[in-house]
Amino acid sequence: MTLIVRTRFLKAEGTWFDYEYFDGKHLPLLRRRHARHGLLEAELRPGAADDEHANVRFVYRDEASFVAALNDMDEILRDLARATNATMDLRLEQFGETELGAEAERRARRAARARAANHGARDRESRGAPTA
Repeated sequence: MTLIVRTRFLKAEGTWFDYEYFDGKHLPLLRRRHARHGLLEAELRPGAADDEHANVRFVYRDEASFVAALNDMDEILRDLARATNATMDLRLEQFGETELGAEAERRARRAARARAANHGARDRESRGAPTA
């Protein structure tokens, strides 16, 4: 079963989170290192709640892939200190193939709608039509 790891970086007095560094340097490092262990996806989002700087969603092929990735964390943890000093809160979820496929399909539909809306706005702008 596919394993999804949701990581929240919690806000507290004196904590910081460098979103640019995390997205531009740390996450690509993690993707490179963990792809060989079965990391399928890693996505950074701004904090959705008042108590979090950001959250990251990782999708691993299965639990064994995640365990293998955990054993390859030295470089990643050293680099993480450059991105944040916030405490991490990890949540694990397992999905069967059908649930993961349904989620992937929902995400693809949302992305397609966003691209279509963006394309429509650019088309209206090129014709000089109001965009709103």
